[in-house]
Amino acid sequence: MKNIVAILLLVMVSSAYAQHDVTHQDLYWLKYRAQIGLKNNWTLGASIEDRRYFKNNRQHMWLYTIDATRKLTNGWAVGVGFLRWTINVPSDPEADVEVTSGEWRPHVFAKQSQQWSDRLTFQTRILIENRIRQKMTQDATGNPQVADGYYAYIRPRFKWQLAYRITNAEAALPVSAYVSNEVMVHFGDQRLPNLYDQNRIGAGLSFEVTQKLGASLGYIHWYQQQAENTYVQRDIFNLYLTQKF
Repeated sequence: MKNIVAILLLVMVSSAYAQHDVTHQDLYWLKYRAQIGLKNNWTLGASIEDRRYFKNNRQHMWLYTIDATRKLTNGWAVGVGFLRWTINVPSDPEADVEVTSGEWRPHVFAKQSQQWSDRLTFQTRILIENRIRQKMTQDATGNPQVADGYYAYIRPRFKWQLAYRITNAEAALPVSAYVSNEVMVHFGDQRLPNLYDQNRIGAGLSFEVTQKLGASLGYIHWYQQQAENTYVQRDIFNLYLTQKF
């Protein structure tokens, strides 16, 4: 069953990359996340993220997240969360107009971390989110505008990440390198062009600044379907900070 799912995902991603109508964009993401340890292996987390285009430093998205995670056995953990998402449309750093649209995104997830060796860690995650989005339309001049009402659909996300600790365990600043891949599919509304949504391939470095503060600097290759036979490819550089309390 696992092999069948992997083959289907590979076929969907390969099919998407075969298309030729692709828009290219360069962005950077800045994110801060706070985590509070609770009793009975529970952790409460909250984050804020700013996503911007390099061109004109125009904002693309704001994201606010709160979630709760519970550790289980054998490296497993499960959780539930809620994300508030706003986007400035059209998604074009050179657009003359700008309209803000919102989305509410409750989600559940399960993840596992496997220590393959003293330095090598493999992580997997399945996240299922219900995207509740404001409806959009166009005015008389063809510019986007927010319409009354909402529509909703489901988006499962499948991610794996392989991390390798570069420094010794006793290093003053532990550093790890990582590579990752996340495939997203969606269903449940006629506005969706097909099952495939997007693919994110990532790589970067993570730093354990202190026992309570971590940082990562990375790159994401984002490939997403916008409409039938229309895709966007984004080169994204990100800086994330995580603080534990």
